[in-house]
Amino acid sequence: MRAVLKELNGKYKFEYFLFLGMNIINTCIETSNVFLEGMLINSLVYKADRTSFIRNIVVIIALNVIRLFLSFFINKIQILKFRKINIEVNDTIIKKLYSKDTLEVLKLDPIQTADRITEDTNEILNFLFQTVNQITSIVISSIIIFIYIIKAKSHFFLLVMILLPAYIILYLFLKPKIFKINLELRRIYNEYFSGFAEWLNRYVEIKGNKREEMESKRWKKTKASLLNITRRNFFLNLGMSTGEIVLQLIFQLILFINGGLAVISGSMTIGAFSVLFQYFNQLLGQVDEIFSILFNFESFRVAYMRIDQLMSIRNEVDGEIVIPKIENIQVHNFNISLDARKTLFSKKLTCSFNNSGLYVVRGRNGIGKSTFLRTIIGLYTPAKKGTILINNIDIDLINKKKLREDNISCLFQDTILPNCLVREYLDMYVNESNEDHISEDQYFQKVFSSSQFNIKKVLDKKMTELSTGEIQLVKLYSAILKKKAHCFLLDEPLANIYPELQSDLLSLLKKIAQTNLVIIISHDLGIEEKAKNIRIR
Repeated sequence: MRAVLKELNGKYKFEYFLFLGMNIINTCIETSNVFLEGMLINSLVYKADRTSFIRNIVVIIALNVIRLFLSFFINKIQILKFRKINIEVNDTIIKKLYSKDTLEVLKLDPIQTADRITEDTNEILNFLFQTVNQITSIVISSIIIFIYIIKAKSHFFLLVMILLPAYIILYLFLKPKIFKINLELRRIYNEYFSGFAEWLNRYVEIKGNKREEMESKRWKKTKASLLNITRRNFFLNLGMSTGEIVLQLIFQLILFINGGLAVISGSMTIGAFSVLFQYFNQLLGQVDEIFSILFNFESFRVAYMRIDQLMSIRNEVDGEIVIPKIENIQVHNFNISLDARKTLFSKKLTCSFNNSGLYVVRGRNGIGKSTFLRTIIGLYTPAKKGTILINNIDIDLINKKKLREDNISCLFQDTILPNCLVREYLDMYVNESNEDHISEDQYFQKVFSSSQFNIKKVLDKKMTELSTGEIQLVKLYSAILKKKAHCFLLDEPLANIYPELQSDLLSLLKKIAQTNLVIIISHDLGIEEKAKNIRIR
């Protein structure tokens, strides 16, 4: 997390320190107002000094006008700038996750991880923008109050010095429990949120099979754990607040009785007592705020630690050699190690792919066809045996990120659809110049501008509104027209395609393969006669 914050430090350092500076000025004015109000009371009660009275009122008004001016900029930074930074931090974390090992990231629950990132970054930034600001205000106002009490030579300073250690002892006693419960509460809540989101995603399946009660029972343990940890959190907060209230009541009574007697005896003015009483209550409120801050600090520590754990996922290892175009791929005695003794394939794989050409990769379900192709392009980096060469260069030496960006287009199965229009989805992938060239092909027209499916008629529909067949064709359209691609890896391209279009789609892929490398994963036997077969066992 430190690296993430460091990236944004240079960009927003000025605004942040300006924000703290304005907050310091605002706190000084707010604390000074109490003293001026006391002097205002004295000018009325003891001297009836009209000049002093008016002067104090003018100063109070002027200071509060300055506070109004500062309030605009403080809130602008605290609300508008805060949200912008929050979004940038989330974007930075997502960007860093793209540099992590894909297989390690896939082990994470996507819903829990998304909730974890947004919740924890919000907690961290809230601490830096809200809580640090709060701490600054407390420190500045406390210094001003202590200076006043010491200059007034009041024995109430001793009372304050007794009060603060009492609060500190209470916090130190409860601190370990606060951290532990915060950590557990976040973990259980993420688990519950993930289950709730899963239920929404499986709504049709659950309702269609009348599994409502069974699904509810399945999550009963998680819900019970959440309620249990919430109860523990309640009793911890109750104990903390009860201790605070009792201590505050004791010290307020001591102050009020002693101060009242001092005013009656004439050793203290009403204005001075008013200032002292307000300052003491302000200190009590600040001590109360300190407890809230300490709770927030434990939450901050938990959030910071969880983001650090996420950022500690091992980085993806990439090579440096940039390949302008894939001419051939050679695989020799290849296998993927699942552990020290077990491999993914029962037999080592040796094969080659030449550009141009159409290839189909076959094998039983679950054998690892998709894993094999994703390893070839460096998307997966598992422990492997044998060699993979691209243009006679070991894949480990190649810059695979650049390779995927400039050379490769993929069609994946079972991926979550983005919540956007088809037009927006295609804008991310489609190369207009490539579209103009390929769209002239008769088979392209038959597939994407037919009576069964016309790409232009679905452009303004949301991806989630399409049928499974339409989704597959939109994804194929984007894969075929990806910018600069010369190698196409297509996982089950015929799946869910209208039967009337399958033959034309195969002809289109064969046409593309005349000048490009096209590798297909498929169980469709109709492709065999039109492609070179690679079988995985």
